[in-house]
Amino acid sequence: MSLLETSPWLHERSWPSIKSYLERDDLILIPVGATEQHGAHAAMMLDTGWAAGISEAVAARTSTLAAPPLHYGWSSGHMGYAGCITLGAETLTNVLVEVCQSLMVHGFRKFVLVNGNRIANVPPMDVAASRLRIRHGALTAVLDVGLIARREVGEIVGFDDAGLGHAGDAETSYLLHYRREMVDMTKAVAGPAQVPNAEAPATSLMHLSGPFGRNSVLLKSSPEEFARSTAGSVGVAGDATRATPEKGARIFEAVVANSCTFIESIRRKTVSVHDLITPI
Repeated sequence: MSLLETSPWLHERSWPSIKSYLERDDLILIPVGATEQHGAHAAMMLDTGWAAGISEAVAARTSTLAAPPLHYGWSSGHMGYAGCITLGAETLTNVLVEVCQSLMVHGFRKFVLVNGNRIANVPPMDVAASRLRIRHGALTAVLDVGLIARREVGEIVGFDDAGLGHAGDAETSYLLHYRREMVDMTKAVAGPAQVPNAEAPATSLMHLSGPFGRNSVLLKSSPEEFARSTAGSVGVAGDATRATPEKGARIFEAVVANSCTFIESIRRKTVSVHDLITPI
């Protein structure tokens, strides 16, 4: 059989092949990444690399389809660094809703939004998932690659990173495994720990979801403030110098394995499609 019938990517299939898929399944993965800085040592595509790499492997292993990756996320905090492209939170929500609405016309009813921009994209993705569920009855999940295997990744890289440090050990290790040519380890640095000290307010949902049980308040910074506060580490949180492709391979397998388990569980669920109930 040709790639037109076997590719895990929807955009690499022919339409008759997709129609045949829908006769046996109605689940699809929607990879969502970002184009934002990841230190001087890693490419700006790292978050899309998470979403696309995990989605491709999971789709192949579970005989599921994955939609074309979205290379843009909610990255407003990184606009102080050259090259960042961000969507507004509402725009990202609307894009995801409209993508899924298009797919619903053809018969897809279960959507797994795979977030590669760990934690940062979650708020607008959560709103999109809620709209799809409440308005259309579509079974919709947000699968965040930084949370689906946080325990396992923490055991691999240490719980000071726990898979959430921006451009740190876990992210750099993943990219060394996924796209080695996209990393220059001679420029890797050790940035500050991802979790703030006890007196400092949290600056992102990453801090609020930290494993240390801290009391927290969320205080958002402007792009300029973020760039100034991370200048010494060139935008890195965690120790990128510890990264290895071997750890990246273990991280990849842990995230894929847990994601496959989740896909099989959600595939067994039934959903009823109904008319609009209420706006959200």
